[in-house]
Amino acid sequence: MGKLKRKEYHELLEPLEIELVGMARWAKTTGARILVIFEGRDT
Repeated sequence: MGKLKRKEYHELLEPLEIELVGMARWAKTTGARILVIFEGRDT
């Protein structure tokens, strides 16, 4: 897979950020403990 253009990157990132915020709210509301692991490469 090649490099993404900035606009494409942000379009793909936004739904993931929304999901992560939703999960954080759920964890706070329910008192659940969660572990999030980010895996990837910088280059």
